[in-house]
Amino acid sequence: MSIENVEVIRRFEDSFAAGDIDGVLATLADDVVVHECDSVPYPGDHRGKDAFLGLLETFVATWELEDYWDTHAMVEATTAP
Repeated sequence: MSIENVEVIRRFEDSFAAGDIDGVLATLADDVVVHECDSVPYPGDHRGKDAFLGLLETFVATWELEDYWDTHAMVEATTAP
């Protein structure tokens, strides 16, 4: 993963942890597509920022993230060499 991509992920993560939805959306393309597997409560393809917001609402309602480190650990796990 390039340094530029890691920085985008960090901006996304920091905005998410701070509850800054505008900051989260600023990291996404207008035609963002999030693919979720069938085994989660929000399966399928979520296309566009409005669909992403719906996914985010479901994600937050589903998972009990205690603090910043929960999301930080998820990103670190996917970007480690």
